[in-house]
Amino acid sequence: MKRRAFFGLLGKATAVLTITPTIIAEAYNSEDDIKKMIEGDFEEELREILFHNQPITSPQGSIYVQLLKRNPEAEDGVEEVNYKGYVQGGVEVPRTREGWTVSANRITNTNRISFGACTGGESKIKWFRLCDSNGEMIYQGRLNADLPIKIGETPEFSAGGIEIIED
Repeated sequence: MKRRAFFGLLGKATAVLTITPTIIAEAYNSEDDIKKMIEGDFEEELREILFHNQPITSPQGSIYVQLLKRNPEAEDGVEEVNYKGYVQGGVEVPRTREGWTVSANRITNTNRISFGACTGGESKIKWFRLCDSNGEMIYQGRLNADLPIKIGETPEFSAGGIEIIED
């Protein structure tokens, strides 16, 4: 199974920077890791439901969308943008139909995702990532071009601006 996330941005001279899909991002988890999670956990839970009448569990919490200054796999670790107004840890998007639209092998954000307006300490977005509630990275991607965030600007994804395709 190949996993891709589309993510891009369109910088405008207005106060809102709309992020639209334009690049391919690699999934963080390897194909083997995903296969183990799906086959191992799901098969185990399927046996539990069939033979022990136990319900299948689903991941709890939300997905967090983060904007990054550099590659999250760099030796120095993850570094989120740090302009004043950006909330460290990213924007919380619920794991529901209101948060994400799932259609066959395609997943998109259902609604606009807005990050805090820059009120100081300008920053440059180079990468993004999606994390679970425990901070574990699910997807990551490099932007086509660095996006400088200046005072008065608010980066955001339009509805459908994040597109993940599971092949």
